[in-house]
Amino acid sequence: MRKVNIAEEARSIAQKYQEKPEMVNKIELLRKLDQSVTKMPSVISLSVGIIGILIFGLGMCCWLVSFTVAIAYLFRTSLIFSRASAFSSDSLRKFSIKCRSFSVR
Repeated sequence: MRKVNIAEEARSIAQKYQEKPEMVNKIELLRKLDQSVTKMPSVISLSVGIIGILIFGLGMCCWLVSFTVAIAYLFRTSLIFSRASAFSSDSLRKFSIKCRSFSVR
């Protein structure tokens, strides 16, 4: 009776370390294939998206800076013309002096 228990125990231990049936291996291979197929496009699309957003932000920053410089220039020149007009007052003159000190280089 003792020999039978030892033999069954040896078989159960051996079965734990034997290869799994062929069907399970095929399913695992399919899962790995599916993961490798879907993982790479996700990484590429995220990378392209992040780089695109950074380029878009840089372009928007450059546009806003150039737009601000243009508006400041127009505002400054309009103050110069308004200073020469009949509507120039003390407060406008002080304000135009402040604007002249602000120069974009």
